[in-house]
Amino acid sequence: MKQIKFTAVALAAIVTVSCEKTPGGEQPDNKPANVAIRIELPGARTRAIGTPISGNATVANLESGHVFIYNSTTGVINKHLYIGASASAPTGVDMIVSFADIMDEEDTNHVVVTNVSPEANMAMVVLNDNGVITQSKTNRTISEVKKTATTAVKFNAASTVDKVTLTDDKALTATGGTDGGADDQTAYTKSAVLQAAAIGTRAQLKKVTAEQVGDIVVTGFDVEGVFVNYVYKDMNLDGTRVDDGNATLTAALDVDNGSTEANYGATNYGTGTAGETLADYAASYSATTGVAVPGTATKAWVYNLVPSAGVPHLLVKVNNIAYTIGGVAQTTITTPKWITVRNYYEGGSEQPIAAFLPNNSYTIDNLNFNFNDLTEDPETELANTRVYVTIAPWIDHTVTWKP
Repeated sequence: MKQIKFTAVALAAIVTVSCEKTPGGEQPDNKPANVAIRIELPGARTRAIGTPISGNATVANLESGHVFIYNSTTGVINKHLYIGASASAPTGVDMIVSFADIMDEEDTNHVVVTNVSPEANMAMVVLNDNGVITQSKTNRTISEVKKTATTAVKFNAASTVDKVTLTDDKALTATGGTDGGADDQTAYTKSAVLQAAAIGTRAQLKKVTAEQVGDIVVTGFDVEGVFVNYVYKDMNLDGTRVDDGNATLTAALDVDNGSTEANYGATNYGTGTAGETLADYAASYSATTGVAVPGTATKAWVYNLVPSAGVPHLLVKVNNIAYTIGGVAQTTITTPKWITVRNYYEGGSEQPIAAFLPNNSYTIDNLNFNFNDLTEDPETELANTRVYVTIAPWIDHTVTWKP
């Protein structure tokens, strides 16, 4: 598995197509091309408990990748390259290469694909398909890669949380060779710069802090669970929903567990351990000084999500709430209470964010709550909480919330 630093652009893959030119710099008709492919600096990492994105950089865990060279009119794939271990390669691919072959920190390594059809004019790269491309797509259509149920990416699967799927699809454009005359064999070149971005979105929560309201002060509490609700779980490699192919995601939600507390447990969220992307409730995080963090101050609750036309809901389950009224200690509350976040705002704006978008990370640096924000049940109308967020293309966006 390869780990590589990246900055604002999640991935840049340089694809160059070359073959002998005819005099005057024109590409010969019906002559196969040699295609040189280089991938530059990919990266994205996410998991349920982990180090949050900091500034413009994070770490990528790259397990595998694919490059498809195809015709834009027919969609027919002429060449299918697999990047990764040969034992894991789909049956019948045209070429198997390693990440070391096709990329390096100096951006000089590349591989050459020979005998590419002159009709091929597009290139698509997919990194971390998470095992959904299981056979060669040569002589099949690019739509099979982009938009069938077999290419679904499961965003609630523990095995995929640190292998974010990135993809891009662009035309090969002619850059030409030098016009050296009839005897000049300078290579004719086509190229495309692929900026592969994460097809999903992500939410990060760094800490939970109690604040005073009136004369009520919360002095301690435990975070017994963090849950994501009102979201979808599956999507295609082109970013559309698996079940209806509708980018606006108007179908019924995959995860909509309502206000019944029993729904927030193993039946709908698995074991709740770190590594499962929609919940963490296997461990309890104590806030004896009024601040809870997931393990250490350098960690965060981090969740991969399917982008949608709306926003996900973030629910925090708290218990063992110690508090004072007017400086007098009260009986500790030992039944769970809930904080429900449904509205997210950026930069102090009074207009809520309409949607969590692909290749964006939405971070709550500090979820501040007070005694009046706690409800008996999750998803209670009273707790229509605001959070302020910072948003950027797979860069940390700081968000806060207010009731």
